[in-house]
Amino acid sequence: EGGVGAYVLIGHEQLGEILVKHNYIITEINFEIWLQHANNKKVYTPLAKYPPVIEDLAIIADAKAKTAEISKIIKEQSPLITEASLLDQFEDTRTFHIVYQHAEKNLTTEEVSKIREQIITALSTKFGAKLKQ
Repeated sequence: EGGVGAYVLIGHEQLGEILVKHNYIITEINFEIWLQHANNKKVYTPLAKYPPVIEDLAIIADAKAKTAEISKIIKEQSPLITEASLLDQFEDTRTFHIVYQHAEKNLTTEEVSKIREQIITALSTKFGAKLKQ
């Protein structure tokens, strides 16, 4: 009664539940399922040697265009895009925070400009979106 909750999933399999009720957090985890997915494999990602290029793009798009889909289309335009997340939204304009980074060199203005044009073209084609001037 009177709480907010969520399922904890691994893929499509339910691992447990989290419930927030009367300022308490109640957690239930199925450790048998957890252990089935646990392993000792370590994943190491070295720190980037070269700085990222960061820009915010204000996109005007129809309200029917889902933010997650816009972000996905942005990320699909280049493997050099390491992040594309919603920064702000006001009326029909959504501002996306985009991070470009190459693992082996500094990116040039020209390289980033080409990717930006690809982003704008893809969003225009898919959603009829345009860059806010």
